[in-house]
Amino acid sequence: MRDLPSVHTPSIRAVRLGAVAALLLSAGLRIGAAQQGTGSISGRVLDPTTKRPLVGAQVLVAGTTHRAFSDVKGEFRLSDIAAGEVQLRARLIGYGTAAKAVTVSAGQTTTTGVDLGTGRSRLEGRVLGPEGPVPGAVVRVERLVNDASVWHGIPVVHGSIYRFEGQATVFKPHEGPCYRCLFPQPPPPELAPSCAEGGVLGVLPGIVGSLQANEALKLLLGIGEPLVGRLLLFDALAGEFNEVAIRRDPDCPVCGEHPTITEYVDYVEFCAGVQHA
Repeated sequence: MRDLPSVHTPSIRAVRLGAVAALLLSAGLRIGAAQQGTGSISGRVLDPTTKRPLVGAQVLVAGTTHRAFSDVKGEFRLSDIAAGEVQLRARLIGYGTAAKAVTVSAGQTTTTGVDLGTGRSRLEGRVLGPEGPVPGAVVRVERLVNDASVWHGIPVVHGSIYRFEGQATVFKPHEGPCYRCLFPQPPPPELAPSCAEGGVLGVLPGIVGSLQANEALKLLLGIGEPLVGRLLLFDALAGEFNEVAIRRDPDCPVCGEHPTITEYVDYVEFCAGVQHA
């Protein structure tokens, strides 16, 4: 018979020593990480003019994978951030971006605030005069559509896009917030560039449009859970979806507890007045 190759079987003692060594190595790594130190960052994202919280803003630490989204109170929290000075960046569709240097202390939570320039994606249409379209004239219709939706009890499937990001939600009267709850004031045009001015990833309209079509079908068929009180955020660069809870504003002038706008107004004059205030 041929001799079979010998097989070395480690002793129980050797196995135990190996396990102990692995535990010591793991503990050493943890001790090294603890010595380096990590901390947390929390804060709020606000509109610098109205000081209202902004919902769904993406807040990230530059050069890392750490990021979070502001909730209905505009609040966010980032954990396990390496101690030292970091660059905090925030962005929101139609509101532009903001950057801020923040010093993170080991074992502590650093509180900060981030102001984003006011702005908002807008719908545009043509203004017709006696001789045809009036050049340069812009009419915002999102508030007109919103007010009609609330007064007539008709849901609005909302979608917006900007560069590499998109978002969608459903404004269903008396069951969730309306458009004015989230965006009470129209922005000046220079802070809310159109897709032609700011640019947009070519496939993004199709992605967000498909989400809107899906929400419309759910509403028409009475199935599923529509995005009422939920803001769905899509980041095309990261290929990720995130969701933020949103709620009605009790002081909303249209759907609040004591509405002050109960009939159609001159929306062109209203937007122009806010822009030049």
